[in-house]
Amino acid sequence: KLVDLGPLKGDKLTVTTASPTVTGITCMTPGVEATGIIEPQAAVLDIEVDAMRDGLRGVLDDGGGGGGSGRAKTNLRGMSICGTCPPGVSTLLYKEAAEAKPHGCVLLVDSFKDIANLLYTGKVDVLKINTTELTQLMG
Repeated sequence: KLVDLGPLKGDKLTVTTASPTVTGITCMTPGVEATGIIEPQAAVLDIEVDAMRDGLRGVLDDGGGGGGSGRAKTNLRGMSICGTCPPGVSTLLYKEAAEAKPHGCVLLVDSFKDIANLLYTGKVDVLKINTTELTQLMG
């Protein structure tokens, strides 16, 4: 079932890419673990990654040199980082976003691949993963 959330309030950041970044299908059967099918994805161009970084800075800029000093330009109360970075995007982008998280802002992460740098920031408040992902994350 698809749910239309309507217009969301607050800052949103969208960067258009020259090629699709992901196409995913989840197959579910009652009582059986879900299977995800992810199509191959094109690499994100450097100029597109730069646009994402610039956009993040615009939303998270606190006027105090970054680092989440608590004076976010927006009254940011929540952030989410979801999914695996597509080819061409360093996982350091997630780390940079977390490090700029303002005080009082809740950061939810729904990702598990290559997130050690993100977790080591100590800024993640909620890690939403399933047991299979937890097992892979723990090695």
